[in-house]
Amino acid sequence: NKLTIGEVRVVAPVATSGNYIGGVTATATSTHSSSLTYSTNYLVGNTGMTDQHGPVGQSTAKSIANAGLWMNPDLGTNGFIDQAVTFDLGGTHSVSSMAIWNHNQSTWSTSSLSYTDLTTRGIKEALIEYSQDGGNTFVALADTNGAAAGNYTIAKASTGSGNAPIQNSRQLSINLAGLAADFIRITVKGNHGDTKYAGLSEVRFYGSSLIPTVPGDTNGDGIVDGTDSQVLAGYWGASVTTNNASKGDFNGDGTVNAADAAILAAHWGDHRYGNANSAAAGGEAAAAVPEPSVVTMLAALMLLAHGRRRRSTNA
Repeated sequence: NKLTIGEVRVVAPVATSGNYIGGVTATATSTHSSSLTYSTNYLVGNTGMTDQHGPVGQSTAKSIANAGLWMNPDLGTNGFIDQAVTFDLGGTHSVSSMAIWNHNQSTWSTSSLSYTDLTTRGIKEALIEYSQDGGNTFVALADTNGAAAGNYTIAKASTGSGNAPIQNSRQLSINLAGLAADFIRITVKGNHGDTKYAGLSEVRFYGSSLIPTVPGDTNGDGIVDGTDSQVLAGYWGASVTTNNASKGDFNGDGTVNAADAAILAAHWGDHRYGNANSAAAGGEAAAAVPEPSVVTMLAALMLLAHGRRRRSTNA
């Protein structure tokens, strides 16, 4: 007899920095087809950043040259104009600030035996807008660049000696003073000299969620599901900052343990608009049934919780 294992998954929570808003997603009007190099996911996924291994989200992090970029496809001369990237914050947030790392790319030419500076693809003039109604309508932020196109000017990323690639600190930080927003959009109005392309390295947002909290929800997405159970398991037994639900401390005692597992199990599938199986939740989670592996884990944790309660009662 032999045991065959098809797949092993290790889930380890990655710490985040301060009031960094995690879980942001990005979509673009178009993206270059070289998906290994360019993707909207790279703009918000910490790829190509010096803090990508945690704690992620630091505003002092640097972009790594030639890694984790977004750029439009070849749309002809000046085809980058009015290309846009829209950021979904995952619900309404009080946004204190946003930070932008411009396109950081410089590649080696085997013909000229020198570096080609592609930071000229970085966005220069941009129209930055926000939405408070799920992205249906957008309002421009206050104009800060006068007669120039758009309302913000983003500095060009730097290169080293002979245009060698180097790490870059953020090119722009915007104080949004607690602006309530659920989507933010950046529209290209000009770049730093390239004739066809415009791009960015990373965009990060900072603030706090205005989404009603749900007991057992670790990531602020408003629903208790498998992602939350994985976070709980990742921090199991750990001592954390009191009331840190993002690490699985749902009862606020500073320890991730069976009591927290009981809370998560009791609220499994619950939605910020009510129970997931109710009409208030739009029925969208009527199929919110844990996967078998999650059921097994929750059952084990609940047995542990029950056992501890019995020992406590008999003590």
